[in-house]
Amino acid sequence: IAVIKEKRQNIYQFYTEALSSVGGIVIPPPLSAGVLPFIFVIRVLNGRRGVFIDFMSAAGVDTGIHWQPGHRFSYFEECRKGDLSVTDMIADQIVTIPFYPDLTLEQAKMIVDAIKGFFG
Repeated sequence: IAVIKEKRQNIYQFYTEALSSVGGIVIPPPLSAGVLPFIFVIRVLNGRRGVFIDFMSAAGVDTGIHWQPGHRFSYFEECRKGDLSVTDMIADQIVTIPFYPDLTLEQAKMIVDAIKGFFG
């Protein structure tokens, strides 16, 4: 477990440092002590998530959407209360990029290069 934790923390740190100056995205904050991240989610701004996902796919990089707000599920539609416009906005921006312990630095660099290539 310690090896997996170290690998994930290293990848997370690499991503945050490498993507910190990329415009058009919001990245997660630096890790707090003792946190073991399991996904790396970025927010793609300006309504460009769909074209970003297509671009990354063409570059050979899988992406995902690993969260949807509960009020969008039909089961919970009657539970919605109040203005959820910020929740909806963020839900339409988030994208998960590859993040797993066996991801090599070379692969992580290729992913970052693809992201930077999209945002130019």
